[in-house]
Amino acid sequence: MAAARPCKELHGYIFRTEMCSNISVSCALIGSHGLGKRALDLFEEMLQEGFRPDQATFSAVLCACCHSGLLKEGWTLFRRMKEDYSIVAQVEHYLYMVKLLANDGQLKEAYDLIQTIPICPDPGVLGAFLWGCSYNGYSDLGEAIAHRLFKLDPGKTAYRVILSNMYAAAKKVGDAILMRDDILRKGLQKTPGFSWI
Repeated sequence: MAAARPCKELHGYIFRTEMCSNISVSCALIGSHGLGKRALDLFEEMLQEGFRPDQATFSAVLCACCHSGLLKEGWTLFRRMKEDYSIVAQVEHYLYMVKLLANDGQLKEAYDLIQTIPICPDPGVLGAFLWGCSYNGYSDLGEAIAHRLFKLDPGKTAYRVILSNMYAAAKKVGDAILMRDDILRKGLQKTPGFSWI
């Protein structure tokens, strides 16, 4: 914990001295601490000063909304990105919106949004949806997405574990056991986590 203190002090210094005039950096710093409303206020302030946002800016602000669960605000930004600034949504923008919708229990809406992505959704977007399904209880849509993920990233154990847990929570014990057996049969192992701190 002692190692984190200098980082917090640096973060505070940046904002106290207004050293951070780049909205992407500002919103990312604020958003990473769950202060989504503050990130939105900063975004609006910078727009009033004539700043023109880009894809990275919208990624940072949508990330802040995602960390804070600001679904309504996230939708507004997602629409403004295209309508007001002619910015084409990238995979990361869809990722944040899918997370927001799925974590709010709006699984059908999240699934529908995935279907509008012009390129094949990457495992990050589909994984966010699967996690939202797991968080909100079993759903047939989650099962369908899990099977898509198995094809996209066959060596990733996490998707199978999530689906197995979803089956168990839905009292589909037989399916949960089959999924766990599949993990063992394929010799899949969880990738160990690590931290730089």
